[in-house]
Amino acid sequence: MLPRRFRKRLALHASARCAHELATYAPIRYDPPRTATNGEDLLPLPRAQTGLMLGEFPFARVGTGSRSLVVFPGIMDALQDVTGNPRFIAWFCQAMTFSHTVFWIGRRRGLPHDHSTRDMARDYARLFAEELGPCDVLGVSMGSAIAQDFAADFPQHVDRLVLAMCGPRMEPEKKELCRNWITLAQGARWRDLYLDMIARTYRPARRAVYQALMPTVDSVFSESPTIGSDFVVSGQACLDFDTSERLPLIKARTLVLGGAEDVLMPAEGIREVADRIPGASLHLFEGSGHGAFEECKEEFDRVISEFLTG
Repeated sequence: MLPRRFRKRLALHASARCAHELATYAPIRYDPPRTATNGEDLLPLPRAQTGLMLGEFPFARVGTGSRSLVVFPGIMDALQDVTGNPRFIAWFCQAMTFSHTVFWIGRRRGLPHDHSTRDMARDYARLFAEELGPCDVLGVSMGSAIAQDFAADFPQHVDRLVLAMCGPRMEPEKKELCRNWITLAQGARWRDLYLDMIARTYRPARRAVYQALMPTVDSVFSESPTIGSDFVVSGQACLDFDTSERLPLIKARTLVLGGAEDVLMPAEGIREVADRIPGASLHLFEGSGHGAFEECKEEFDRVISEFLTG
């Protein structure tokens, strides 16, 4: 049996979907990109500074680029504090640190029961106004839903905008998946929640890697997050959000990304977001689903880096 300290670290990487750290233990070989789009060596990983902004927003800061990029993370933020896994964040943001200082900023803890994605966007706006100023913004999954509201309501805070893996709403036939996650969270069935999220996020080959790891890290997956109700609030916010009528208000130069085979946020919705935002560009990752940010990591990094620096 692996020491608990190591099992904890391994579990954090597994649940945060960091294939770089899992490759040694996985039956499927995965080679993370070793060079940036400009040919520079990506290794070793940059160091991440962690802390709280305004005393309430957990963050990790990576890189020393001249421009600032803020990442709004997905619903996993409600399960794992960003300050607890800086190595994954350094890996995820590595290719962007050549041009940007990257701030991965989570939501505040103890969210009110009716907090919507638009409310979360207002929370971020306060942070931008008091600490950051205008920045490039990358929203991933639920973070993309928040970023849509953010860019529509607070255009003064957004330079360039990347919206990844999220349509303008959750379609009715997909809402049952999210309702099931809420039910699992309400029952503190965290292991079952992680398993179902893995099943919906990844294509079969990558899914098998994480499912194979479950016996090794099972006890850690069963632990409760710091504030379990935050996941319930976040799940309900995903069910309720609809930005379809407000997307034309977005003025920032925008790139929209999606997985061509995403079962949570189908490509049709991704295309709708791009169509409704004036001048937006669209890129779909062929053969990939909701986890395209990992399954197509090199392409994901290249497309975003070219957009942010072009």
